Amino acid sequence: MKRALEAAGGYGGDFATVLASLRSANRADVVFSTVDTVGIPLMLLKRAGRLRPPLVYVAIGLPERLAQLRSRRMRRLYASALETCDVVLAYSEKEAEDIRRWVVGQGGAVRAEFVPFGVDAGAFAPDGVARTNVVVSVGTDPHRDFDLLVRVATRMPDVAFRIVTSADHARALHSRPDNVALESDLPFDEMRRRLAEARLVALPVRENTYSGATTVLLQAMALEKPV
Repeated sequence: MKRALEAAGGYGGDFATVLASLRSANRADVVFSTVDTVGIPLMLLKRAGRLRPPLVYVAIGLPERLAQLRSRRMRRLYASALETCDVVLAYSEKEAEDIRRWVVGQGGAVRAEFVPFGVDAGAFAPDGVARTNVVVSVGTDPHRDFDLLVRVATRMPDVAFRIVTSADHARALHSRPDNVALESDLPFDEMRRRLAEARLVALPVRENTYSGATTVLLQAMALEKPV
């Protein structure tokens, strides 16, 4: 289904997981999707009548995905699928407005609301971990600009940097200076420790609609780190 949708000019998602869970979902009072790779298949199944309960879809970068739709037919399909959601939630006011404007542009209407993002400030409270003299950058979303951080580090050879990211981001960094350490796919507790050890946290982010890097920003602030 994912391959067929993308071949037709659409944007896919994790149909395998969603279809495997569909029976359980249809026994629920409400279905709450927290990622676009699940929300997109769910809204399309909702439009097709396969998902019966109300759907709450939390969008994280949905406008960037909608911009990749390659035909008018696909844009109208996705707009009508979004209309079947009881509400679409977004972590930035701009993203909520962009979603509403996009659906209106396709001749429809959708309820898209902004909700403020948050992290567990208790879990990220300072706990006496010894601080190192390292600038730490953490993140895996596609809008992280680690190339920019490497360029900055190249101009500051006496400062130690550490990048904690996904394996895909790590592979994309073809070269880096000796003062930049790189770690990928760390367990959550180890990621938290890297933040706690940091002298400061640097978050280079390309322009996006969904307030990328908000999670790490708030986690670092809860740890009382300059960002």
